[in-house]
Amino acid sequence: MSFDAEKIKDGCVAWIRDFFEENGKGCNAVVGISGGKDSSVTAALCAEALGKDRVIGVLMPDGEQSDIDMAKLLVEHLGIKHYVVNIQGSTKGLKEAIPFELSEQSRINLPPRIRMSTLYAVSQSHNGRVANTCNLSEDWVGYSTRYGDSAGDFSPLSHLTVAEVKAVGRTLGLPECLIEKVPSDGLSGLSDEDKLGFTYAELDRYIRTGAIEDKEHKEKIDRLHRQNLFKLRLMPSYDPGLKVSEYDADPKAYGLGIIVGRFQTLHVGHEYMIRMATALCDRVLIFIGSSQEEGTEKNPFSYELRKDLLATVFGDSVMIYPLPDIGVGNNGNWGDYVIENAEKVCGMRPDLLISGKEERRRDWFDGVEGLDISELYIPKTIDISASEMREFFLEDDSRSWKRYVDRRLWPRYEELRDIVLKASRNKATESI
Repeated sequence: MSFDAEKIKDGCVAWIRDFFEENGKGCNAVVGISGGKDSSVTAALCAEALGKDRVIGVLMPDGEQSDIDMAKLLVEHLGIKHYVVNIQGSTKGLKEAIPFELSEQSRINLPPRIRMSTLYAVSQSHNGRVANTCNLSEDWVGYSTRYGDSAGDFSPLSHLTVAEVKAVGRTLGLPECLIEKVPSDGLSGLSDEDKLGFTYAELDRYIRTGAIEDKEHKEKIDRLHRQNLFKLRLMPSYDPGLKVSEYDADPKAYGLGIIVGRFQTLHVGHEYMIRMATALCDRVLIFIGSSQEEGTEKNPFSYELRKDLLATVFGDSVMIYPLPDIGVGNNGNWGDYVIENAEKVCGMRPDLLISGKEERRRDWFDGVEGLDISELYIPKTIDISASEMREFFLEDDSRSWKRYVDRRLWPRYEELRDIVLKASRNKATESI
């Protein structure tokens, strides 16, 4: 797939606007500014999405910072409000207060964690939301500090590689010296690539295509990826299965929203649509269509597996039920059929239909008596389809598949691929 930097930039700007509309209307974006490509591109995207008056840059040297002029160049270029907060007193004071000698890794990771505390202090005092500035390449090999630069309230770049971030930066008109500034942690005196032992160009190519010539580099990347996956996952928690009150102090615009889809297979387009639904509706009912189908080319996954994948990502925030095709033990009008099943499950009629298809699905319900239902069409923000996702399995292109899938599903790749391959072999056998 070719990378359209202009399209990605526009999509990310729209996504930032949507995030702030849903999670802090009128709030400010607070960005830690190092003067490197990631913080520069993040700040520029926020400025385009929200306007420069709603972006606050925070420069946080730890004593003397030799390249702080680059950070100052960025805030001046964008014309955004900014603060300079020297964290040296905090890092020094904490080291002195801890009654033992810190390990080297503790010393290296302490400043990023203090910087993140600083960003949240600024954010809470300025009606803000903190931007995470990590990119996919860094996240892939765990090159970030847990609860330091890996934290934040929203993350514009986490699905973009280093090369892609640079391309987006050029579409934003950023100075080339900021885009091509040699990345380093600013702590150890080494560049990122020095510490990693391979180049970002090599890593980016491996992430997107799976191609890499150096066997040792491949083994190191794979090892770092496995070891650091925990940084990308939610904190594990013990669930004793106790009931939680359904009281909601923040009633939503709609009571019950429904989504109908086959989810063969689940991808970020589905996830975006479902998250929009949960933001708007008190309850969200997901009907898995063609639930009786499995083991075929277009419907390789069983209903139980599709439900499990959805539940892994969304937990108890949605209700998930099967919806067999009309004619499979049922007959009649499709709209009546969907509403009848919704009433069986929830004891009420839905008042919002959420769809990712351009055709008006509201027409399904024109013949349903006494029904008042609104329709919300969620346009595609990422150009991907279920058939393309299945193609990734057939080509054993795990890197591309992971690009469009929630990280919590990554460990399921081989299991899902085996099912798709089996379904493909079944089709081939039938055609003989």
